[in-house]
Amino acid sequence: VRKTFFVYGGSAGNVSVNPSVKRDELQHMIGYYDHRSGTVPRPVRIVQKRTEDAHDNPTLSIDAEGYLYVFSSAHGTSRPSYIHRSRQPYDITAWDLLQTSNFSYTQPWYLPDSNQFLFLHTLYKNGERTLNFKTSPDARAWTAPTLLAHIQMGDYQVSWRDATTGRVATAFDMHPASGRAGKGLNYRTNLYYLETRDAGKTWTSAAGRAVTLPLTTV
Repeated sequence: VRKTFFVYGGSAGNVSVNPSVKRDELQHMIGYYDHRSGTVPRPVRIVQKRTEDAHDNPTLSIDAEGYLYVFSSAHGTSRPSYIHRSRQPYDITAWDLLQTSNFSYTQPWYLPDSNQFLFLHTLYKNGERTLNFKTSPDARAWTAPTLLAHIQMGDYQVSWRDATTGRVATAFDMHPASGRAGKGLNYRTNLYYLETRDAGKTWTSAAGRAVTLPLTTV
C-alpha cells in the first residue's frame, strides 16, 4: 500500500499530576510515511501511558491482512501493558483494545507461513528480568508464557525474523549475580544465541543442536 508505518513515544507536555508537581507523560503514537505523496499525515495517539518512563515505549506488528498491532510495554510490574489492533487494514484512524496484561521489552513477530504471532517479551520476577515467549493466531487468545531464559539475575535480548527461512533468532546477555559488591542488574556479560523455525515449538543453537528450555546456567 506504499505506506511505511512506525510507532514512537510522544510527549503529552507538562501534565498536572497534582497541584504542586508537573511532569510529562508518555503517549503511544502511530504514524506512517505516505510514499505516494511524500508526506507524513498527522499521527494518532493510541494510549496515554500515565508515566514519563520511556521503557514503556511501544512496538508494532502487521498481519497478513494488513491489520496493525501495537504492543504497549510496561517497565516492571507497577503498570499495565496493552495490545491494540487497528479496526481497518493499513489504517491508523481507529483502534480496539485486545488485551490488558503485563509484559516488558516487547518483540512481537508475525509469522506469515503459520499465520500467527511469536511474541518474545520480558516478565519481571522478584525484580529480575526473565525472557519468555508465547504465541497467538489473532493477538487476543495467547498461549501461556514459556520461559526462554533466566540466568542468574536475568537477561536482555534482541531478536529478528528471517523473512527467507521464517526462523526467528534471539541473542541475549545475562546479569551476573551480586556475589561481589557492585554486581547485579546494572552489570551485563556473556552472549547467548537461540533460534526457532517452528514458532517456538523447538529451539536450536547456531550450530543447529537442539536446546532444552529454559536456559538457567552460565
